[in-house]
Amino acid sequence: MVIAEDNLIADVQFAIHNLIELKKISRAELARRIGVSEARISQIFEDEPQNLTLRTIAQIFHAVGEEARVTSAALDRVIPGPTPKQDTQAATSVTRIEATSLRLRVEERSRVVFQQVCNDNSPIHEFDLVA
Repeated sequence: MVIAEDNLIADVQFAIHNLIELKKISRAELARRIGVSEARISQIFEDEPQNLTLRTIAQIFHAVGEEARVTSAALDRVIPGPTPKQDTQAATSVTRIEATSLRLRVEERSRVVFQQVCNDNSPIHEFDLVA
């Protein structure tokens, strides 16, 4: 289990690093955008990061104008990634559920929403993540 945890942490750290590099956002600017210290951002990239929560990850992605998504190999087979906009009125409920994505959305600094949405962005399931 420790290997699975370490792999996920490394994947998240790698994604955040690449995202801020791609968007040309410094760690100092990222810290300012999410209202934490530069030292806190540095902690996120340590070998044993402290308090790297879903809430923090969602806030970081939101701060750089992106949307965090959670997936797995099994979910990728069942829930395909975004596709060109389709006529969802003609789709059956089974098609609607298969053509979804998972999202984490920051509504406020203290509220993060996990949402499963259809390709037309209509919510199917939604619930708050609490600390």
